[in-house]
Parts: sequence; structure tokens; C-alpha cells
Amino acid sequence: MTNTLKLSISVAAAICCLASPLRAGEELAPLPDAVASRVNLASDWPPTPQQTAVLTFYEERGYTPLWIDEAGFKPEAKALIEEMDKADVWGLAAGSYRVAPPQQDADDASLADAEIQLSFAILSYVDAARGGRIAQPSQQLSSYLDRSPHLPDPLVVLRALATSPEPVAMLLSYHPQHEQFARLRATYVGTLAEAQRVRDAAIPLGGPDLRKGMDDAQVALLKKRLGLSSTSTFFDENLDAAVRRFQMERGAKRVDGVVGPRTRRELNAADTSRLATLRANMEQWRWMPADLGASHVLVNVPEFKAELIKDGAVVFSERAIVGKPQTQTPIFSQDMETVVLHPRWYVPETIKIKEFLPSLLRGRSLEGRGFGLRRNGKEVQSRSVNWSKADIRAYDVYQASGDDNALGRVKFLFPNKHAVYLHDTPKRHLFGSMERTFSHGCVRLKNPLKFAHLL
Repeated sequence: MTNTLKLSISVAAAICCLASPLRAGEELAPLPDAVASRVNLASDWPPTPQQTAVLTFYEERGYTPLWIDEAGFKPEAKALIEEMDKADVWGLAAGSYRVAPPQQDADDASLADAEIQLSFAILSYVDAARGGRIAQPSQQLSSYLDRSPHLPDPLVVLRALATSPEPVAMLLSYHPQHEQFARLRATYVGTLAEAQRVRDAAIPLGGPDLRKGMDDAQVALLKKRLGLSSTSTFFDENLDAAVRRFQMERGAKRVDGVVGPRTRRELNAADTSRLATLRANMEQWRWMPADLGASHVLVNVPEFKAELIKDGAVVFSERAIVGKPQTQTPIFSQDMETVVLHPRWYVPETIKIKEFLPSLLRGRSLEGRGFGLRRNGKEVQSRSVNWSKADIRAYDVYQASGDDNALGRVKFLFPNKHAVYLHDTPKRHLFGSMERTFSHGCVRLKNPLKFAHLL
């Protein structure tokens, strides 16, 4: 998951009972008339945004079809259908957007049905491309995923496709355009292709042990499986090296270049274990802002790393500390607005309630721990408050700036409902850990002063 901070430095039928644009006595040509009839079939009430968009779109066109003529689907419609049938290479479910072509010599009603079905299929594809399959990640997946898809207006989508000279390119433009998404997809497509290659070049489980110097019909299939261009049936040195590499990658106990029963089974086992993870990460990029800004900060939570990117180049990359499993760093995007030098630390309410209040109830003072207390802007001595009756949320608990301040020498603010930010820390030794989950949700930087200078 990636927490991104953008620097401010910066388808079914449609709806019944809606008015027709036709005037009294006005008639439509047969095919548009059929489209008008199909569009105005009774459907859900209230209508979905897609239904409303389809009705409005065809009203605007006088019900003239966009995707069909008397012969069936037009070339551009066939191209869109072909592309949507390949939705799996984008991490989507291909069968979800399939539209059957009308039969030869289909009547006008059947042609009109195909027209409307394609428009709805396109809108469903675009919705999924922009992340609409999971409309509320924070509710459906995890409260720490504070993201939601930014779905385009379906009427705008239909209008854009109707006027685009390259509708397929327009359709694909609704997928994330970020470089990181492109890299994830490339790996995903490569993994799919490798799995298909394994299936296409399955090695028989029975047969002799294949080894260097042998001539056997199965050697040609083995070369195909390992991606070698030669079709010879002779087991040469190149194939021996390829087999040894494969055995090493699969963790074989004996890396000897011999294709015996165990290696044959491994050769026929496609490694698809990464596909679900890749799809999940591709999906998260669908919820990201379309424009991260020429300058932006990426906090990669599972990598424990923060980066500053400017004009596509990484100008700062440093170790980071993120939230504990029980107080995870939330995943969201927000504009960074302020850099504060020598900050005070105002203790968040959750920490005040869970960590400070119990000790106050036991009689310990805040001042003895290096903290101050304020209410309505005035200093208050913590021992003067009856904490069994007082609401600690009405008080500001703070730590003055200094060498022991939890925020260190600088903090970076991007106002958000989680009350988290980036900051320095006096606990420098924690950056030496491989798994750096130590915070209450904020992100601590190893070299914050350099980061501040670059900002």
C-alpha cells in the first residue's frame, strides 16, 4: 500500500415515464425508433446513474444508434468489444463486459438491444477501470484504507466515446496512468503469459531422465517450456544451463541439470501465487488521485520508505518508521501545507485517553514526565484537576520543543482527519530495524532536515 501526499507547492434498460423529445406527429426511422422503444422500457426506480446517462445520451442523439447499423456492430464497436474481452490483462473480469453480436438478419429490436447492451457494458468497464468494484474501501476492506474511487460521469463517458477518433484508446485511458500501475500491470501480464506458456508446453510426467548430450523428442518441448528459441531435439549446454537456473529458482535440493520426475512436476507447475497480490495493488492505484502533481511525496508503508518525486525523478529516498499493527498508518492522500521547525508535540486524543489518563488517575503528574497542560489557552497544573470527573479531551497535553521532543526538530503537516503527519524523532536507533512499525500512525523520517531543505 502506498500513502501519497501531494504537495501544494505546488448498463439493463433505461427508465420509463420520462419525456420523449419527439414532437406530436413526428416519426423516427425504423432503427432509431427501435432504439427509442428499448431505451424507454421500464426499469428500476429510482434509476441508476448509468440508466439516466444512457437515456439522456440517446435522447440527445434523437435515438440514432452509435454502435450498430442494419448489418450489426460497426468496426469501432467490434474493436471495443474485442478490447473489453481482454479485461483480464488489466486485472478485471473479462466475462463481465461481454456483449454478443446480433445474429445475421436480426430485426430492428434485436439490433437495438445490442446497441443498448454495449453502451451499458462500456459504462461497467469504465466504472471498474476507475475502481468502482469496491466503492467504499474503508468500509468493505479496512478502516485504515481511507480512499474511495473517483468515478467519471457516465454521460460524459458516452459523449467522449461518441466523439473520439480512437474510442479504444479513450476506453483504456480510464485505467490509472501512473507509472507504478503500468509496472504492476506489466508484471501481472508477464505472470499470466508465463502461466500460459507452462500450460502450452506441458512436459509429459513419464519418460527418461533428460540430461545433457541426449537426443529425445521431449527435448524440443523442454526448450519451448524454458523459453529457448532452438527447436532441436538435442540436449545442449544452453539447455543444461537453463534447467539448472530453473532448479535453483524452484529451490531444488539437487541442481544438476537433469530433468527427472521431480523437475518434470515443477516444470508443469505454473507459479500464479503473485496474481492475487498484484491485482490487489493494481486496484489500490485505481483509487489514487489521477494527478499526483509534478512534485509529490510517496510513503510506502510496507517498505518503510519515504520518497520525494519531482518531475518523475526520485530526489529523496529515506528510511521511515510507520504505525504499529494496532495503530496502523492510514492509507490516504492529502496536500502538504506546512513545515514546522522546533515543534511542540500536542498529544493526540487517543493517546491522551489510552496512555496518559490512566497514570493521571493514579496520581502521577504530567509535569514530572516533561509534559504541559492547557485548557482554553491557559496553563493548568495536572494535579489540580480531578481526573475522575474531568474530560481529558477538553485539555491540550503537549510536550515542549527540545532534544527529547517526540517530534524531533521538524514536522510536516498535511491536515487530515487522522491527525497524522511526517516528523523527526529522537529515537534514531529504531531506523536500524528491518521491520519499522513503532509509531501510533505518524511517519517518522530518518533524515528530515534534508527532506525539509528539498521541500
